[in-house]
Amino acid sequence: MTRMNVENPTHRSKAVREAGGLTVIKPGAAADVDGSGWSEEYRRKLSASGLVISEGEAADEPQGTGLRVVDKGRGWFVVMDGDQEVTKSMRADDVPEFDGMSEADKAAFVAANKPE
Repeated sequence: MTRMNVENPTHRSKAVREAGGLTVIKPGAAADVDGSGWSEEYRRKLSASGLVISEGEAADEPQGTGLRVVDKGRGWFVVMDGDQEVTKSMRADDVPEFDGMSEADKAAFVAANKPE
């Protein structure tokens, strides 16, 4: 697995493709994503869109661990833990600044939005 650190210094949210779907990176934020399926052309497109890409830390953990917001497409988002959906599908306005939350706040958010 190739871990990539992607920073978004722009003023718009950007979606980045990785195994299991898309990861949305909010303005001014960064994310550690799986870039193993990325071509050089895709990396150039991400860079041209204003994202800053660098090699991430080698992952000792299995692929796809940790809570993260994933864009399911057509305006729907979900929180995933690894490759499992742990919340119901929500619109962008319903997903707060999840990456900036403390671990306790993330756990509370997931508990309050369990799939039905």
